[in-house]
Amino acid sequence: MNIPFAKVGQGDDSYSIGVVELSKHPDLEKIKQDLWCTELGCECRLLYSTYLSRPILKTWKNQNHSEDCMYYFERNEAKRKKSLF
Repeated sequence: MNIPFAKVGQGDDSYSIGVVELSKHPDLEKIKQDLWCTELGCECRLLYSTYLSRPILKTWKNQNHSEDCMYYFERNEAKRKKSLF
């Protein structure tokens, strides 16, 4: 699922930013370590990356969105266990 926005930080000074704006941010290397889901009540970390030269946001490895979040998904544990061996 495409995640179009991220929240930078978690305090009172946090703000939302779009993936395109994020890709052009002068402090990208610094703020990409502090990206979070924008959905209310969801504390899932997000990862900034590129795919086919396009900037994307995706769910941080081993992190889960809250069940009420629109980006929530069920992980396929069988697939994960198979890839470990």
